Amino acid sequence: MRFFNVYLAISILVFFANSISAQKIDEEEISRLKEVYPESQVIFLKYFADIDISVKGDSLFVEKKNFENTFYLGNQVSQFAKDRIYSSSFYELKDIEAYSLVPSGRKYKKAKVESFKESFNKNSDFFYDDFKTINFVFPGIEQNAQSVLSYTEIYEEPRFGDKFFFQSGMPVDHARFSVTVDDEIDIEISRFNFDDFDIQVSEEKLKGDRTRYIFESREIQKWETESSSQGISYYAPHIVFRIKSFVDSKGEKHQVLDDLEDLFAWYSDFVGDLATQNDPKIQEVVDELISEDDSEIEKVRKIYYWVQDNIKYIAFEDGMRGFIPHSGSYVCEKRYGDCKDMASIIVNMLHHAGVKAHFTWVGTRSIPYKYSELPTTMVDNHMIATYKNGDDYYFLDATAQYLPFPLPSSMIQGKETLIKTDDGFEIVEVPKIGYEKNVMNDTIRIKLDESTILGKGNVSLSGYAKLYNAFNLIQSDEKSVSDYLNYLLAKGNNKFLIEEYDIANLYNRDLPIEVDYSFNLADYYRNINDDIYINLNLDRAMNNFIFEEDRELPYENRFRYTNKIVTILEKPEGYELTYLPENLTFENDVLAFTIAYSEKNGEIIMDKTLEVKYLTLYPEDFDAHNTAVKALNKAYREAIVLSKK
Repeated sequence: MRFFNVYLAISILVFFANSISAQKIDEEEISRLKEVYPESQVIFLKYFADIDISVKGDSLFVEKKNFENTFYLGNQVSQFAKDRIYSSSFYELKDIEAYSLVPSGRKYKKAKVESFKESFNKNSDFFYDDFKTINFVFPGIEQNAQSVLSYTEIYEEPRFGDKFFFQSGMPVDHARFSVTVDDEIDIEISRFNFDDFDIQVSEEKLKGDRTRYIFESREIQKWETESSSQGISYYAPHIVFRIKSFVDSKGEKHQVLDDLEDLFAWYSDFVGDLATQNDPKIQEVVDELISEDDSEIEKVRKIYYWVQDNIKYIAFEDGMRGFIPHSGSYVCEKRYGDCKDMASIIVNMLHHAGVKAHFTWVGTRSIPYKYSELPTTMVDNHMIATYKNGDDYYFLDATAQYLPFPLPSSMIQGKETLIKTDDGFEIVEVPKIGYEKNVMNDTIRIKLDESTILGKGNVSLSGYAKLYNAFNLIQSDEKSVSDYLNYLLAKGNNKFLIEEYDIANLYNRDLPIEVDYSFNLADYYRNINDDIYINLNLDRAMNNFIFEEDRELPYENRFRYTNKIVTILEKPEGYELTYLPENLTFENDVLAFTIAYSEKNGEIIMDKTLEVKYLTLYPEDFDAHNTAVKALNKAYREAIVLSKK
């Protein structure tokens, strides 16, 4: 029966191909497309993925047929002629066919793609990656042309499942996703973000005790991204399917990914006994690092920092090596590894130090799914180590080279982790670090010199503010460091210039970065008759940062933070203070700020604190954010007045 179904699927694809290549140019259809998608140069007429899963002996056979029919609606479409499909060791790619339908009079002329060029991933972030692209160019692409692409994927590992998006970077006129399974196969199809879309769901009973589940959509506009927003998986309608279990030809039931227990059992096999393997070389390194007087937490800190300093992060993806870490011994010898390898050596070195640590799987914030809702490999893309002390969890991610202990990496804040324990696993959420932990604290002393401000400052950076700025300062040459500091510490106007600087604690993760600097700022204040007008808000963080009414997607911050700046003006000789702005305090659930002015011992002082409380700001909170920023903008316009005595 399976051979009949394969024959039927091939016949359907042939029908699509022949019917398209034989058709006349349909002017009414083109008019409809222009009306429905007036701003689009190119659209998917058909975007289909049909998966067939069957039992073959004591295993599963999973085949996916892909079909894409693209219409080139605009007059600037030649840039879209290049296309690619992807392959890896996890599935076999076959039966690739691609061709163009080029307008010729009132009909289409078929032009086949003759050249397919295979290349490996050249992403500089990866030392090796078996992920391949097959690149090709559709010939003769012009306005009102079409292209057709079909190919088949044979899945080598059924536990990976799959997902399908009904929305993409260009409009999708007709999308279809289907799964056909033997009745002995139990699957789960999870739906995401369906509420605002008309997606038709149907089910067909087929001969041979088989069922086909079909999801179809029509006329879905393209996905519109916005700056600093979450990815398409958070909002576009899509499906994630997984195989839970199946009964083989002998009547025996096999678990695949029925629940989180199955996922963990699979993952647990990848790490085996790597945590407790003993190695005299690792023991020697550990003994040199720690002493008997160290507390357990101090041992963790020292080993974690050693891995950050001595193991170079190199991504290495080769089939199942994307899931299976090397041993701590191997990583220690080679002095490099990916996230899994770094987790492996941390866990193993702590074992040698007599400290229990745990392999931990986690997804970054780019992934919307949770283990508690979707027990599949699509939930995670990262591995770390976790140390537990009492009720406290320490998430150790050595891929973030300059990350101070015990901060988790910012990209996993708020995410569920799957932690391997002695007797199973537990799900623990990574905390979202508060704004009071990530601080940029800047104090400047300034004086007026004719038309120029001369100043000296000291800025300290802690938490994530230290992490991200340390990376830029350590990785840069001297000129780049100077340029970066002029960007980071910019004040007043574009004539701000740092003259000298000294950086302390750049390589000491446990202390804030300290930068002492001197600067000048020309043409900033105004001198009118006998009065000097000067705005002490030289740093105007969040100035005019207003969300427009048409923004629809949440705004994503790397981290919550606090900016503090104290500006101290030396009062010019022969002048007195005649106007000092009122102090101002504002606070709501997303932002807070205080600006306080004072005069003391011949100095005029402005003390300002800005607290950004959100990691993700949702549209319902845009008004609260805008209200705060408008109040801040108003405060930023205030200037002090100095008058001649």
